[in-house]
Amino acid sequence: MTGEVTLERAGESEPATANMPFVAGDRLRTGAGRVEIAFPDGTAIEVGEYSEVEAISPTRVRLIAGTMDHIQRAVAPSRSSTYLPQDLQTYGSTF
Repeated sequence: MTGEVTLERAGESEPATANMPFVAGDRLRTGAGRVEIAFPDGTAIEVGEYSEVEAISPTRVRLIAGTMDHIQRAVAPSRSSTYLPQDLQTYGSTF
């Protein structure tokens, strides 16, 4: 995340921070900044400057305004990820 990014959840707006959860119903707005959203399946998107996206589900985002791009990521499974449920294996290295 770089620059100005705001998260709106349940009608409340707050500055977005790194590794903040982005869940269904949330809206993310960028000003003069960009943000990367990582999904549980290991894919990611980058939301461009002056853009707005809404989380539809854990793996879907709707572009409301501006731009977003798919990011190619090579995800090597960590050793500890084999002990986690499928939907959390992406975060194995964190645990």
